[in-house]
Amino acid sequence: MFSTSQVPFKLQNTWILNPSVDTHICNNKEDFTFSYLAAEDDYLITSGNFKKIQAYGTVTITVNTPTGKLKIKLSYIALVPTIFTNIVALLRATKNDIHFNLGRNLLYHLATGEIVYYAK
Repeated sequence: MFSTSQVPFKLQNTWILNPSVDTHICNNKEDFTFSYLAAEDDYLITSGNFKKIQAYGTVTITVNTPTGKLKIKLSYIALVPTIFTNIVALLRATKNDIHFNLGRNLLYHLATGEIVYYAK
């Protein structure tokens, strides 16, 4: 048996847009900027398994925009090194008026229609 920290795989350092979660999740301490420790009872439940959240903080990721690549800062990121990939929470984005267009594969501001970035 191997853990994700022992065997690198294609999605390990990728950020995936997930429409069903409400918290951004980072699995890489090197990309993570610490803000505060998680409470003892802070866990992420995934596929019926409990994963301990170590801390909360920020992460800066690079996205594709209509004018080229841009670095954006995600806040309230849960650090969970045992999760298999990094996750951008679409539910969290919609609270900030950013929505996903599946047909065009992009995120945009609902109020203005302005494209925020393209998803791959």
